[in-house]
Amino acid sequence: MSYHIYTENNKELKLSDILQSEHLPTNVAIAFGQLEDEIINGYSKLYIPHQSSRGVVITKDDTEYDIELNIGSSKEDYHLASKIALALGTLNNSKISPEFDESLSLNEFEKKYDTAWAEESQSIGVSTLISIVKEKSPIVKINGCKRGYYFGENMINEFSIDNPDEKQFTERLVENIRRIQFIEDLNEDLNIPSLMEADFPEGVKTFIVVPPEFKLLLLKSDFIVLNDNKNVLKVEANKFIDILNTKSMLERLDEEQYIMNPIKTSDYAELMALFNKEQPQKEKKNKKSWKFWK
Repeated sequence: MSYHIYTENNKELKLSDILQSEHLPTNVAIAFGQLEDEIINGYSKLYIPHQSSRGVVITKDDTEYDIELNIGSSKEDYHLASKIALALGTLNNSKISPEFDESLSLNEFEKKYDTAWAEESQSIGVSTLISIVKEKSPIVKINGCKRGYYFGENMINEFSIDNPDEKQFTERLVENIRRIQFIEDLNEDLNIPSLMEADFPEGVKTFIVVPPEFKLLLLKSDFIVLNDNKNVLKVEANKFIDILNTKSMLERLDEEQYIMNPIKTSDYAELMALFNKEQPQKEKKNKKSWKFWK
């Protein structure tokens, strides 16, 4: 499910040390709000906006840095990983040790792990991912460079409609993962809600707040919270999606996530009335005690 490249850990480094390396392109970004001056410690992810799908993970232990790629990574991610390896190898005065290969000098690695290698590597593991969906788990969550992506039978069927070969199938998967990562840049009027957690009566669950008159990215969550400034209702996400699907208000993005067209205020009131009838009395009494956090 993953591919690794290792260098020795001979030096404590910041993310800025990698970003300023001559080996890296200038448009590399840091995922999930980490700062350039943070010491590389634990988990970090770098990506190229509009080119990456999953990004490149960097971790380390006492002896080595680990550069990790995962199924569904774009060829640009693989190429970025090779450049990160060269940067870390240079900064640590270390050879580079790709998985399933011998340790290589910087020059040997740069010649072997080039753009052609990145292109060929993009399809690694995709057949395994398909097998997992068909034989073990109906839906697999894939962590992208900005947000999650959900892969399952619907997406397999969509990508397989004209019997593509493995390379074509992979290109479609990678492009779909990439589309969701940068979807707000492709849709100027699209709003991205915050995925939050709350201690509901059912336990700690995820939710998003869906207001009227907004085009939203309907993120995968356990619940949808509706609020008309008079009442606040918690709705099971699957029930909410089923109703909106009957009204043709959703565009499927992956197995679990959608673009939701704006709900008119009048329709929103009808939804509130419908779901309010379904709310258990106990739930209505306890809703003010929900504990929310991001």
